[in-house]
Amino acid sequence: MRRIVSIILLGAVCAAAPGGALAVGSRIPGANVGPGYLLPVQQADEIRLMLTRGLHEAESGDVATAMELLLSLLANSALNADEERRAVTAIQWMLTELRFEPGPVDGVWGRLTARAVARYAWSRCGPRGATVFFCDWLIGISQLSDANLSVALVNRGIALEDLGEYERAIDDYNEVIRLGLDNAAAYNNRGGAYQALGESLQALEDFRRAIQINPDYALAFYNRGNVYQLLGEMGLAIEDYNEAIRLDPSDPAAFRNRGVAYRAIGDFDRAIEDFDAATRLAPYDARPFIARGSVYHLLDDYQRALEEFDAAIRLDPGNSDAYGGRADAYRLQGQHLLAIEDFDEAIRLNPDYAWAYGGRGASHMAFDQYDRAIEDFDEAVRLDPHDTWVLYNRGLAYAALSEPMRAIEDYDRVIGLEPKGYGPYFDRGLEYLGLDEAVRAIRDFDMAMQLYDGPAEDRADLLNIIAWSLYLEGYSASALPYADRALGILPAVDYIYDTRAHIYASLGRAQEALAEFERAMEVGGADQVRVYQGALATHGYDASGPSGTYGPSMRVALKQCLQAGCRLVE
Repeated sequence: MRRIVSIILLGAVCAAAPGGALAVGSRIPGANVGPGYLLPVQQADEIRLMLTRGLHEAESGDVATAMELLLSLLANSALNADEERRAVTAIQWMLTELRFEPGPVDGVWGRLTARAVARYAWSRCGPRGATVFFCDWLIGISQLSDANLSVALVNRGIALEDLGEYERAIDDYNEVIRLGLDNAAAYNNRGGAYQALGESLQALEDFRRAIQINPDYALAFYNRGNVYQLLGEMGLAIEDYNEAIRLDPSDPAAFRNRGVAYRAIGDFDRAIEDFDAATRLAPYDARPFIARGSVYHLLDDYQRALEEFDAAIRLDPGNSDAYGGRADAYRLQGQHLLAIEDFDEAIRLNPDYAWAYGGRGASHMAFDQYDRAIEDFDEAVRLDPHDTWVLYNRGLAYAALSEPMRAIEDYDRVIGLEPKGYGPYFDRGLEYLGLDEAVRAIRDFDMAMQLYDGPAEDRADLLNIIAWSLYLEGYSASALPYADRALGILPAVDYIYDTRAHIYASLGRAQEALAEFERAMEVGGADQVRVYQGALATHGYDASGPSGTYGPSMRVALKQCLQAGCRLVE
């Protein structure tokens, strides 16, 4: 969320007449400063320490810190006359150096010094770098007009938001709204505070009100678009970004976030156009490069993705997302050592980067380092318990380590979170089959095939894997329908004929098995013939060597093997 600050016109402030909006009496300042930000001083030694530090900061040129320390001291009744004089002298000297005209540097707090401090406080509670202390100080001046009080409250709200104190910021914006000035900035900024607190509906209402007050308020359209995007309302988000860009075509953030929304709905061409615009407007900003890289990543153009992430890293070497994006591009290219190196750096920069742990775990799996993979997946799950990709991969790692119950537990969690994915059902079925729970396995296999909506060739492969797995575990009668369905989709694939041939053989249907082996050799050619010749030789039925030619002697050997109940290919 971005905010609008209330602009303070220093010239008008400096010209304020006595008794006007900024009239300040001769009292010692700070008595009404908010208790959370008035530095507590009670003991004499604390006073001396704070005075010494304030004077040192003044001499070293840190005016803001020195002013906070010395003004806090002046608000304390325990300050003696000499300490007060020294503090006021330092304040007057700094104000003179800054040309705020405090009058003579004589250590006496008077009307000129008070007005100069007020002008300095306005400058510190102004459009940039608002600080709570100086906004507190200004708000404590009883003679502020409603308009000037509104300015100070809005800017203190900004400072409080920067400190993460959103409830207190909302209180300040509420007070501005109570003043009845129809301050669009107050509604916009309060909407941002509500958004930070997760109160999206209230944020939307505030941004709507800000736009109602000021229909040309580009920033409010932008902020409302961000909330819609967080709520998954990409169409509404894009409409608001369109308006924000129409009103302010120089704002790179609006282009960047509209590109993110286009990416979310799969309109990659428009997303890239927006990221291009964002990089032209803000060539120093790594974020649109990262976002554009993510689109190329989704398009499987990993080389261009790598170029984008490289550019982002050059711009911002401390950006964990840039390293994470490049790492994943390396991972999907099979460059797992480079991927792990970048995931390491991403995690070093951001120890709470859940996705980086998950990606590094996947790269460890590529090297069969399942224990290390599970360590990374555990950390990723701790940081993000709802990441189904990580949970699924951890299940695969447990399966590879022959820990079926832990694998099933992870598949269960994935199914609970995303019940429409076929993969967890399929793999859970394999684990149940290994535990000799065929009924559960078949139920999961059937659900997986019901949910699968990919290419027909892949469907046939999945059916063949199910058939072969059931056959290996001794459930040939249950396996046969899956092999039949696979051949119904792909009727000319050697390995599916091979699967059905083995199933027929295990069911004692030797003639049908022989016919299927012959079909497998017909489709697979000499290579498939050599596979069977080698298998027959292993079983002691044919020692003629792998000629690649299917002849009468091989047919006799194959029939003998089948009649003896041998399993031709393991």
